[in-house]
Amino acid sequence: MTQVKAKRMTFAEYLNHDDDSDTRYDWSIPEYWIVDLHPAQVTVLKLINNTYQAKEYTDQQTIKSVVFSDLIITAKIVLNT
Repeated sequence: MTQVKAKRMTFAEYLNHDDDSDTRYDWSIPEYWIVDLHPAQVTVLKLINNTYQAKEYTDQQTIKSVVFSDLIITAKIVLNT
């Protein structure tokens, strides 16, 4: 039996990893948010040309959403800090 050790990577690295067998873009989810309490930030990932582009928001920065274009909310409110 051959054992293969999996490479550990961050979620952002996973999204940008291309092994020619992946189907993660098949659902075409236009945007998703990662809320991280440590460090206190909200990462918004937007699907642009079949690649997710990440933007981090902290404190009083207003989050810009392509899905909820009328939404006006800061990272601080999302994080409830």
